[in-house]
Amino acid sequence: MCKNLFTLYQYIKNKYDNYQEIKYSETEIIIVFYDELEMRISEQKYFNLYFNNIFYYNVDWQDIKDTLDDFFSNKCVICLKKNRIKIFYLSDYKANNDFTHVWTISEKLK
Repeated sequence: MCKNLFTLYQYIKNKYDNYQEIKYSETEIIIVFYDELEMRISEQKYFNLYFNNIFYYNVDWQDIKDTLDDFFSNKCVICLKKNRIKIFYLSDYKANNDFTHVWTISEKLK
């Protein structure tokens, strides 16, 4: 399993540079975008995506690169409400007072 995780790590490292730090271990990839936003990817049967240690989604191998491309190209808004993550495309996002925190990979919006 870690072969796929390492391949994914190489993909991210070779394609993107819009993060502060990326770390790889045999169990996970950690990507720090800035002080308040971190993405963690672990692999079990699927790739598990976490933002700030809150589980978001399981993604299979066929879809993980497209999913990451959406995040790394800054197309998504990551919203936190009651310790749950909700993701919107930036073009569909409307400010909402129900969210306690809102980020893109480049900046904190709330």
